Amino acid sequence: MELNDLKRRLSLAEDDTSKDDFLQVMLSDAIEMAQDYCNQDFMVDGQLKLPGGVKMAIVKLVKLAQTKPNLQSRSISGGVSETYFTADDLAVIKGDLAPYVKAVFC
Repeated sequence: MELNDLKRRLSLAEDDTSKDDFLQVMLSDAIEMAQDYCNQDFMVDGQLKLPGGVKMAIVKLVKLAQTKPNLQSRSISGGVSETYFTADDLAVIKGDLAPYVKAVFC
């Protein structure tokens, strides 16, 4: 998953580079978290090949990292409201990743 793919999935303009450094760090961290959680590296022929469900979980992790802690939603003048992630969202992300978890036997 590349930065521009993440930006498309987040509905961000690809030519807006103001958050690219942050997004790249978060993307790398989220991929690593998914790999660790799933006990696999998703490498095929030396290239990272993330299934769609894993990509969705990564996008959700990045969104979660952008939210303000202890704030679940807010209303903005003009009738616009925003809803942020809650603690239950981590369970949803784990559910997205569940089909890709490989068992590890010691």
